[in-house]
Amino acid sequence: MIVRSRNWLLLVFLVIGLLHAAVLRAGDRLHSVVIENPRAYGYHVGDSIDQVLHIKYARDMELRLDGAPKVGNVTPWIKLVSMTLDETVSDKSNYTKITLHYQISGFEQGNSVIDTPAFTLTVEKGHEKLPVLVHPVPLHISRLSDDLTPNYSNIRLAAPIGPERKSTGLIEAIKWFAFALGILFVALGIYRHFYLQERWAETHPFSVAHKGLKRLTGTPDDELLAHRLLHTAFNQHFGRTLFESNLDQFFEQYPSFLKEELTIRKFFEGSRSLFFAAENVDSVESAVYPIDKLRSLADRCRHFERRNTA
Repeated sequence: MIVRSRNWLLLVFLVIGLLHAAVLRAGDRLHSVVIENPRAYGYHVGDSIDQVLHIKYARDMELRLDGAPKVGNVTPWIKLVSMTLDETVSDKSNYTKITLHYQISGFEQGNSVIDTPAFTLTVEKGHEKLPVLVHPVPLHISRLSDDLTPNYSNIRLAAPIGPERKSTGLIEAIKWFAFALGILFVALGIYRHFYLQERWAETHPFSVAHKGLKRLTGTPDDELLAHRLLHTAFNQHFGRTLFESNLDQFFEQYPSFLKEELTIRKFFEGSRSLFFAAENVDSVESAVYPIDKLRSLADRCRHFERRNTA
């Protein structure tokens, strides 16, 4: 279960990292978009209004105007008179200023509010396309009474006067939030690698035995200690003392260890001679497994151990 949980954590880290990279890359390609919208109140039929777009994007990207409104009637009540472009190119970015000159041609009876057209431009390169959304802006048309005196009763005194700018603060906040998330998950990854991995090894006997065997140098005392370390690992994994006589039960309970059945049986046979036949020195010396072979056996057993606990 621990290994499976770690795999899920790695998947979550990968998804967050990809989202983080996508947000940062979009900000690097489309630097800023500022829209100066016309004021909301105080218009009459025949008035001219301007909407100005300031778009800054990467040097290798192209601004496509396919979605921009065409000269002529763009709504039943608004006509696009002209559209002018002012482009500036620098070493790292392009800047385009688009000015849309509209004229109010009328309004619907019973409704004094009309909307400027909504449209979408794109900044693109190859298959990479970033949208520039221009939302509709409501305009309040002042009605004229019978004596041609303007009636401004529908105007709200608190309404903003002057151009409205589209703030890019939200984009900056998202970028910083994504950056902070990236730092957090990097720290969690370091914690998982160094702390949780160490805790996992401490609670899995063959990992502990392998770590202990790596510290031994090969002295006669080390050879006896090496055998005891590996026997301790077998006992802890089996849940009770494992003897040569009940190895069949061990392999039946943990079939993944069958890949090293011959080596494990020889190890137990040699250990029996080592621990219980000390009067025969020759047999003892021949029964001792070299530490490098014990280390190799412990390494393979810890891989089997991981499969059994996954």
